[in-house]
Amino acid sequence: AKPDFSLAEHHETYLMHLSPIIGASFGPDEIALMERVARDLGPDDKSHNAIQARGTLLPHREWLLWNEIRAHMVAKWAAFFDDYDVLICPVTPTTAMPHDQDTPFGARKIQVNGEARPYSDNIVWAGVATLCSLPSTAVPVGRHSDGLPYGLQVIGPEYGDRTTLAVARMLEEAGYVSTLADSFA
Repeated sequence: AKPDFSLAEHHETYLMHLSPIIGASFGPDEIALMERVARDLGPDDKSHNAIQARGTLLPHREWLLWNEIRAHMVAKWAAFFDDYDVLICPVTPTTAMPHDQDTPFGARKIQVNGEARPYSDNIVWAGVATLCSLPSTAVPVGRHSDGLPYGLQVIGPEYGDRTTLAVARMLEEAGYVSTLADSFA
């Protein structure tokens, strides 16, 4: 089951809300860079870099249009949660990994199922809950064959924090025990 919009549509809307917030602290040099990126990549480019550049430069009138899209998504989430108690999905597309601080952000890559993906894919799943202010509880579910931990997030309806916590508790009561507990002893 999924709500009545695609993950790609949701993520673009998330970035068009997140980028102006991040860009608010940019100085003239960063703004000039965003202007060049937006111009060079063009209006049809849906890459993270292009969306971030357009979002950083977003005039308020256009932000209001994106916020209207977000409001429709809030309503679609509410309809989804009329039929389902929670949505269970990944926290991130990978297990834990070293953070690359040397490569420029837009050029960083992660490996997902053997495929090089944009580093920014790390925030796709966080945006599922964040864009529409939905509660999310992260649940550790084990370790990958590489030994690194991974988890799921339980997303609930607006103001459904107790629901996501209850589902996480049910997972625990059903026998799930975190493999991370020993590392903190």
